[in-house]
Amino acid sequence: MSSSDAVAGPASRPTWLSVATCFLVATIEGYDIQILSISAPRFAPELGFSSGALGWIFGAVSFGIMIGSSVGGRAGDVFGHKTVLAAAIALFGTFTLLTPLCRSFETFLAVRTLTGIGFGIALPNLVALAANVAASGKAFRTNAAIFWGVPLGAVIAAALFSRGMGWQVAFTGGGVAAFACIPLVLLAFNNAPPPARTPLARTSFIAELLSDTYRARSMIIWAIFALAYLVSYFAAIWLPMIVSVKGYPPETAASVMLSYGILGMIGIFATGWACDRFSFQLPIALCWIAIIPVLVSTAFAKDVVSLHVIGGLTGFFVSGGIFSLYSVAAAGYPKHLRGGGSGAALAWARLGAIIGPLAGGWLLGTDVPIFRIMSIFSLIAFTTALLVIVAGRIFDREADLAEAARS
Repeated sequence: MSSSDAVAGPASRPTWLSVATCFLVATIEGYDIQILSISAPRFAPELGFSSGALGWIFGAVSFGIMIGSSVGGRAGDVFGHKTVLAAAIALFGTFTLLTPLCRSFETFLAVRTLTGIGFGIALPNLVALAANVAASGKAFRTNAAIFWGVPLGAVIAAALFSRGMGWQVAFTGGGVAAFACIPLVLLAFNNAPPPARTPLARTSFIAELLSDTYRARSMIIWAIFALAYLVSYFAAIWLPMIVSVKGYPPETAASVMLSYGILGMIGIFATGWACDRFSFQLPIALCWIAIIPVLVSTAFAKDVVSLHVIGGLTGFFVSGGIFSLYSVAAAGYPKHLRGGGSGAALAWARLGAIIGPLAGGWLLGTDVPIFRIMSIFSLIAFTTALLVIVAGRIFDREADLAEAARS
């Protein structure tokens, strides 16, 4: 067990409570993240924000998550994942509540950046807790059961917004839900004493991540997370705007994202089961290959049915490909490094998440055809699939070397 929160042993809370709590936090975070893009077609005209301004706002959230992930995972390793997670929820809950009060671009940008920092601190601690509660041979399915909450939160946001809920009410509700979750987090986990740490770990966790033992693993994980999030955040954030560009009202965009979330939940479980059954590289790589024709078809979709099918398939493959990577990151490191390692991977992921929305906003604001835009992101998805396969080879080689050293 990491220095975070024990879930095994006679003094520990029931495992089901730990999983349910992580699931609830993931649901709230998924709602709070997704409501920004779903409500953008409404608050952008009201506040006078252009597509370029929205790109900066979406990118600012990802920048905040990158900063939060960089320090949040390591803080959880040192101070306990339960404590740090509760503080992170309070942070993003506060600034979610403040979002409806923002009337200028500068204020909106600052508040969403701080919200993103809270999201970023929470995520690696959730990843570490998911790894801690997973039974042997069920790491990906346990991860799926927890992070299924993220697309569920997006579904809840899309369902409420498609029924005409105002954007101010949407943000307020997310902030209130976050604060309501904090007592359950504090009750669901026990703090465990810090595990024994290596001499290298006492100097710098970054040095350990880049040591001979973990360098190849860390670098391939970072590259995969950066490219995967670049594609996924472009798809998730700009899909509602593309629907609007095609002439449909905000309610239709929200409905398309509802399909995205529902199929995304199925994709998380399907990919998680396949990873536990067949090893992770093939199922995850197939997700990123399968998304290519879906992205390209966006350029040609004109009717509502086609847009909903595209939204659903995008959610299935993107969610399956993204959330299964969380288990890959956590399993790549020992317990004393699990939070820091996951946080570093998520920080690199947010670099891609920053570039994706900014590039999408710039490209959609030019005369570049949607087909060409989708082809660019399809190439990145294909590169991600190749890197996942390479990562599987590296992990297998390191496992063989470790086994040989023990024999």
